[in-house]
Amino acid sequence: MILYKCAFYFTRDDMIAYKCGLDAVQYMTFQRYVLVLVTIITVFSIAVLLPVNFSGTQGETFTYPSNCPDQFGRTTVSNLQSNNPLLWLHTVFSILYLLAIVLFMRHFTTNLQYREEEHVTRTLFIRNMPIGLTDRELIKKHFMEAYPDSVVTDVQFTYNITKLMKLDKKRLAAQQAKIQTQRINERSEKPLTIKPVLCGKFCPARCGVVEVDALEYYTQEEERLTAECEKEKKRSFQEDLGMAFVTFNSDKVAARIVGDYRTFLKGPPAASSVSTQVQSMHWTVDFAPAPDDVNWSNLSISGVSWWFRVLIINLILLVFLFFLTTPAIILNTLDQWNYKKLFDGLHSPLISQTLPTLLLWTFTAVLPVLVYRTSLLEGHWTKSGFNHSVMRKTFVFLLFMTLILPSLGLTRWLHNQTCMGLCLYVYVCIFLPDNGAFFVNYVITSGFIGTSLELIRFPELILYAWWLLLTRTEAEKHAVRQEIVYDFQFGTQYAWMMCIFTITTVYSITCPLIVPFGLTYMILKHLVDRYNIYYAYNPSRISPDIHNSAVNYVIAAAVLLQCSLLFFSIIRLGKCNP
Repeated sequence: MILYKCAFYFTRDDMIAYKCGLDAVQYMTFQRYVLVLVTIITVFSIAVLLPVNFSGTQGETFTYPSNCPDQFGRTTVSNLQSNNPLLWLHTVFSILYLLAIVLFMRHFTTNLQYREEEHVTRTLFIRNMPIGLTDRELIKKHFMEAYPDSVVTDVQFTYNITKLMKLDKKRLAAQQAKIQTQRINERSEKPLTIKPVLCGKFCPARCGVVEVDALEYYTQEEERLTAECEKEKKRSFQEDLGMAFVTFNSDKVAARIVGDYRTFLKGPPAASSVSTQVQSMHWTVDFAPAPDDVNWSNLSISGVSWWFRVLIINLILLVFLFFLTTPAIILNTLDQWNYKKLFDGLHSPLISQTLPTLLLWTFTAVLPVLVYRTSLLEGHWTKSGFNHSVMRKTFVFLLFMTLILPSLGLTRWLHNQTCMGLCLYVYVCIFLPDNGAFFVNYVITSGFIGTSLELIRFPELILYAWWLLLTRTEAEKHAVRQEIVYDFQFGTQYAWMMCIFTITTVYSITCPLIVPFGLTYMILKHLVDRYNIYYAYNPSRISPDIHNSAVNYVIAAAVLLQCSLLFFSIIRLGKCNP
C-alpha cells in the first residue's frame, strides 16, 4: 500500500486530466502557483525579516506572568523599537509580496484553460415562460420569425421530476440488490433471506418479523417501484416549470439572441407574431449549462421561493456560526473561567497551550460540513453554482473564525483614567507574541493533523459504517459502496486552502516563523489532494468562476497583509508618526 501511494505522487497531470477532467488539473496547477509563492515568501521572511526582528531589544523587557523572558516574541516585529528605521524594511517587503502575488495570479489567469463548451454553445436556457406552454412548434415559429437566420434544431421543456428522481433511485437500488441476490444464490446452497424491516438483520427471532426469500422480495420491490415511477412520470409531464432548452444550428445565432436579451434596457428583443402568446418579452435567456452540470431535481425550486429559502437558511447559519460557535467567543469565555487551572495538576503546559488551537481547528473542520449541508437545502440549479456558493460562504466564515475574530478576541481594551490626555496604546495586546504563537499553532495543527484527517476521511468512513448497519442483506452493500463515493468538493477545498494561505501571508511580516509551517501545509495539502482526486473521489465539474474566485482570494490575502501593517503602524507608532 505504501509503495502504491508513493508511486501515485509521480502521476502526471495528463493522467489526472484523462481520469478526473480538466478542472482537477487546473486545481493542481493553482496549488503549484501558491506553493511557489509561499516558497518565495518563506525564503525572504526567514532569511531577512526574522534576523531583523531578532536584532531588536523590545522583547527583553516584556515578560509573561511567569516573569520569564518571551523568547518567541523576539522573533516578531514587536521586538523592534517604534523608532527603529528597520521597520521600513517590513513595509518594503509587504509591497514586494503584493507585487509578486499579483504577477503570479496574472500569469495563472492568462494560462487558464477552458473547456470547449464554455466558449461555444448552441443551446440556450430560457426561463419565465408561461406555465403550460409545451408546444415545440410554437417556440420554433417564434424564433424563425424573430430571427430569420436562425434554425431551431431541438426544444426540450422542463418538468417537476423531483419525486420521480427519488423513486427512480430507489428502483435502481432494488434492481441492483436483486442482481446481487442472484449472484449470491448462485454461489450459495441456501437461498438468501431477508427481514423486510429497518435493521432487520439485527432483529432476533422473537421480535415477530418473518423472513422471506430475498430474490422474491427485491423482485416485487422493483416491480412496485417501476409502476410508481411510470405513474409519477405521467404526472410529471403535466407539471411543466416554464423553462426550456432550445438548441440552434449556429453558435453565433445563439450568442446574438443572448446578447439581444441581455441588452433589454437598450430596447426590447426581436418580436414575432406569437410573441404575446409565448410572452417572449418576459423571458430570461442565457447559455445553457452542460447536462451533467444541471441538478435536475432542483429546477422546480425557483423564483421567490428560492430566494426566500436561501435567505432563511443563510440567516440561521450566520447566527449559529457567528454568535454561538465562534471559537474566539468560546476562548474568551474559557479564559474568564480560568480553564488552565484544570491542567495545573498535570504539569503539562502542552495541553493548556494547544487546547485553544485544537478547539479552533475543530470548529473550522465542522464549519465546511455545515455550510455544505445547508447549501444542499438551498436547491442550486447547477453543480458548479453549488460549488461556487459553498466556496464563497466557507471562505468568508473561515476567515472570520480563524483570522479576524480571533485577532480581535485576543485584544484587551486598556484605559488609564489618570492619563486621559496622553497618547496611549489602547490596543496594546494587538501584535503581541502570544497572538502570533496562537496562529502558528493553528497552521501547524492544520498542516499535520488536518491533512492527515483529510487523507483518512473520517466523515466518509463513519457515514459508510452507518449505512452498512442499515443494510438488511449482503445484497444491499453493493449499492452502499457505490453511494459512498462522492464528488471532489473543489469549493470547500479551495476555501480551506485559501484560509491557511491568508493567515500565513498576513502574519508573514509580523511573525515570520509562521511561514515555514504554512509552506509545509501547502506541500502536504497538494500531495493529499492529488491522492484524493485521483483515487478517492469521483470527478467533479466546476465553472471557471471558482478558479477566478480563488485568484481573488489570493490577492485579498495580500491586501489584508497591507492592512495588517497599516494597523500595526497606527497602533504602535501613532497616527502622527506612522
